[in-house]
Amino acid sequence: MPISITRFSRNGVTLVEMLLAATIFSIIALCLYSVFAAGVSLNNKGNSAIKAQREAWWALDQMAYDLNHSISYDFNGSYPEQKSFFSTKESLGFIVSTGAGLKAVRYMIKPLEGGTLHKILVSKSTRMNVKVTTGEIQKTEVVALFREEQNFRNFLDSGFEGASQEILSRSVLPDGLKVTYGLIKHNHKVLWADAQPRINMPPAVRIELTMVRAGSGNRTIVRDVFNPAGEVKAD
Repeated sequence: MPISITRFSRNGVTLVEMLLAATIFSIIALCLYSVFAAGVSLNNKGNSAIKAQREAWWALDQMAYDLNHSISYDFNGSYPEQKSFFSTKESLGFIVSTGAGLKAVRYMIKPLEGGTLHKILVSKSTRMNVKVTTGEIQKTEVVALFREEQNFRNFLDSGFEGASQEILSRSVLPDGLKVTYGLIKHNHKVLWADAQPRINMPPAVRIELTMVRAGSGNRTIVRDVFNPAGEVKAD
């Protein structure tokens, strides 16, 4: 008597297959998320660096423009104590000739209302395609770079009190504005010094501006400006 064998077809999936599929999907999703997160972080860092660099170049361009239009004004008649070029450790000021007459312009760094703190990541590493931050997070105080402009007559009467103000950058280190002064010698070389020379207007000014960039440290940009109204200092 022949024996018939009945075959049973299996249309469903087992629990093991479901777990295996879920594991594979999780691994793929984790890899995609890691790549996406790294891309977003890199993009944010790049945008922050570009923004800080753009602010720095804009500020230095504005300073250079004003310096190129500065004048050497003779105050000996009524204001012997005053000079056409006046600066301190944290400021740079001079007299500018504009279409609306003479103006006193000053660049200075000072804290914003309430102060500002900027976080800098100390160290980073990558493990299994996942970015991991290690070490502590330091807080660095930042200040703003201001441009002040005052009518010449008001400047003689009350200095920069009530002057119009413009914020050029909000991401400058507290000692991030450094000005050095150049004297041109007979051999056309420039001798740079930290102290302001005893002349009414230096012929060259070097401006160093240090910006804070989120997650990528500080960036210093240097600009040398030669002033046509400056007094040439011989040997």
